[in-house]
Amino acid sequence: MKHIQQLIDDDRYTKLDHCLTKSDINSKDRQNYRSCIKLISDDVLNIVTNDADTQGTDTRSLSGSFSTVINFTVSNFLRLAQKLSILNQIKYDDSLVSSNQLAEIDKLDVEEIISNAYGQAMYIVKHSEILNGLKRYNIINLTDLSTFLFDSFTKSSKMFGYSSRATSDDDDYQEFELNEEENYIQDLLDDEMLFDFEDNDDDSDQEMLNSTKSAFNGIKIVNNINPILRKSYFKIRINEKNKYLHKQLAC
Repeated sequence: MKHIQQLIDDDRYTKLDHCLTKSDINSKDRQNYRSCIKLISDDVLNIVTNDADTQGTDTRSLSGSFSTVINFTVSNFLRLAQKLSILNQIKYDDSLVSSNQLAEIDKLDVEEIISNAYGQAMYIVKHSEILNGLKRYNIINLTDLSTFLFDSFTKSSKMFGYSSRATSDDDDYQEFELNEEENYIQDLLDDEMLFDFEDNDDDSDQEMLNSTKSAFNGIKIVNNINPILRKSYFKIRINEKNKYLHKQLAC
């Protein structure tokens, strides 16, 4: 405010020229909005600008509508707002990508774990006869080993392998049509055999057991079985009733 003070004290100008008083620049007196308007009036700016010192130019540049300070502040605000918008968009996009790629990431993690485990296993057995056996059967890599194990489990398993190579849908449908009648007749024969088996079975191989329970949860004890699977079951008698116990559970 030093240059404004000099303007007020300058004898070349009167109050009619700049409309200022000393109280307008003294914040302890009565400086208010009206005083601020007077300080940046065109009359004051013209006088200060035409003055020989350089402070006039600084005052004009700082008080204009296109002030560097004002433009800098607004520019910073707009740039910050743009950054916040971009960050929010990135955060939103990341949330969508993470949910969509969750299954793929899990699959990659499992594959990497299996690959690392196979590598460690090969490192352990590289100086043993096991490695020679793998080479002999040409199952030295993970893919060949997986195929070999799959074929071995498929051949040794008595259960139907749903992961085995399936035939085409047309072949399955044709096979179903050809065997539908035969299966129906076979079911009727099995029912007759089951009836005869229950009536004519020899009681000499029965085991007599008494129990206060009528239901055996967790134990494969059934009332009837398919005669074809007769060798897989023991016939026992529980509470005066014929029952069948699977041999694997009796071991």
